[in-house]
Amino acid sequence: MYSCELTIQTVGVDSAVVEQMKAIPPLERFSHIFQVFDTFDSLNEVARKSGDRILILGESLGMDAVVRFLERQVPSRKIRNILCVKDFSALPVQTLNRLFDVWGTPLTSASLNFYFRRLQKQLKDEKDFWLCRTWLDQTIDPLPDLIWFKDMKGAHLKVNDAFCNMVNKSKEDIQGRGHYYIWGLTKEEYEKGEFVCLETEREVQRLGRTCVFDEQVKSADGMRQLKTYKTPIFDEDGRIIGTVGVAHDVTLERAYEQQILEMARQDCLTGLATRWYLQEYIEQNRDEKDITCIYFDLDHFKEVNDTYGHQVGDEALAATAELMQQEFSDGFISRLGGDEFMVVLLGKRGIANTESRINAFLARLMDYYWEKPTMRHLSISAGIAQTDPTSAKSIDQLIHESDRALYRAKNAGRACCRIYDPSMETTGRGQR
Repeated sequence: MYSCELTIQTVGVDSAVVEQMKAIPPLERFSHIFQVFDTFDSLNEVARKSGDRILILGESLGMDAVVRFLERQVPSRKIRNILCVKDFSALPVQTLNRLFDVWGTPLTSASLNFYFRRLQKQLKDEKDFWLCRTWLDQTIDPLPDLIWFKDMKGAHLKVNDAFCNMVNKSKEDIQGRGHYYIWGLTKEEYEKGEFVCLETEREVQRLGRTCVFDEQVKSADGMRQLKTYKTPIFDEDGRIIGTVGVAHDVTLERAYEQQILEMARQDCLTGLATRWYLQEYIEQNRDEKDITCIYFDLDHFKEVNDTYGHQVGDEALAATAELMQQEFSDGFISRLGGDEFMVVLLGKRGIANTESRINAFLARLMDYYWEKPTMRHLSISAGIAQTDPTSAKSIDQLIHESDRALYRAKNAGRACCRIYDPSMETTGRGQR
């Protein structure tokens, strides 16, 4: 993917040595340009124009001259100094620190070939490492998900831009730091293990495989919900030396899911539960309790809608729902659809007392409707069905039985309630 033109400058190096180096072919993706100089003065004339380069210094220049040259040289990562010398033990430490390598002289054909090929491999390894690091950065930084690499102690070794944006810190500030500092936790929160994710890290290390978690973190923008994927990193011997994590911020998704769930659970007109939520509620709360289902249906609702319009019909439904909530605060109330409602009472209820309560409520509704000129044609009918803890009746069966009782009330002249009994299954259903 990359190509590297390597400039190799020699100063005071035997011409035979230079020719032998020229004969050694470059490695893949590399090309060589040789520049030969006799003195430092001639080198300095072109040095400013050179980029990345290898500078090979011969001992014929004299060690004092080499030391002075290296002391004056401006340190640069682009320049790699190599000194060809028989004995470098007398060189100052500062001088040695400016050298990339030392080639022992005299240089034989074999030793020169060894030194030069080792140099080539070092440079290629550096370039390949740079390429891999660039690939990694260009892969993880544009991604919207958080990505991080940690050591076994929990120190963050590398993160992507999305991670920095989440914690509002730079990569340099995050480097080597732990969760406590990066996420801005208080001492109390950290000691309690709140929002620290330490347990999940240990779980990944214990299992030695990728694990998926739902985690909460405390960010600069408040609490965030994350779906995290954590994977162990192994060394050459198969030992875990750290973890890599990827986290998708699902805070908004969870909020949207909750909104959708609430919309599915709540009728938008009346604020009551929906039919779907009614069944979920009974399933989750029935345990070993008695269940009483009361099926309500408005009488003559279609005539009111057709005569006065849907706005009046909606007002009648909303008012009916409000009065139900006042009367049955001890129950679960649902709008099944249209002008149909269901009240569920959990726990032991005497059927006679329940019937009396329903009749009183029907009378109260009739009084309310009569006070509204547009609703005077309305009344309401009800059907009651019960089951005890020993019954194997399903929810659907219980709703069906209360529906059959409701139709019996309709056939009896409306504005009344009836209690289910099995004989209702053999008679006609009548008309709403």
